[in-house]
Amino acid sequence: MRGTITSRTVEPMRLMHTGRRWYLAAWDIARNDWRTFRVDRIEAQPRLTEGPRFIPRQPPVDSATLVQRSITSWPQPLRARVKLRGTLAELRRQLPSWVGTLETLDGEHCALTVGGDSAEMLAGLLLYCPGDFALLDSADAAKPLRNVAERLLRTIA
Repeated sequence: MRGTITSRTVEPMRLMHTGRRWYLAAWDIARNDWRTFRVDRIEAQPRLTEGPRFIPRQPPVDSATLVQRSITSWPQPLRARVKLRGTLAELRRQLPSWVGTLETLDGEHCALTVGGDSAEMLAGLLLYCPGDFALLDSADAAKPLRNVAERLLRTIA
């Protein structure tokens, strides 16, 4: 639950930087699963301790994918799925991994799923999209995004 302080015993695998934040990818002993932790949220209270030695586990995917899935899949009040022109390889080079989740639609297009706590956050993430895009199955996001766009247009009128 967000905002709840917990204590975890983990087997750390790797530190990863997303371009915005540092994450620790680790095996969570109590949950018997891989987890990612934002490093800026780790508090050493009462203190970090060194545990017993362990044999490193093989993660199900590479560590970058593990972190990317973790940070783009948490529940967000507002989500949008947009169609972009470009192949998966091209768009992965152009978009930071933390923006959202990309999937291939056909040989020339991909879908990007993004989410945010507000329409402003969602609009900001969509601005990372190269070129034009079209909203797909995101009816709930259309009106809040339109409101943000109208606010921006009023500032330059």
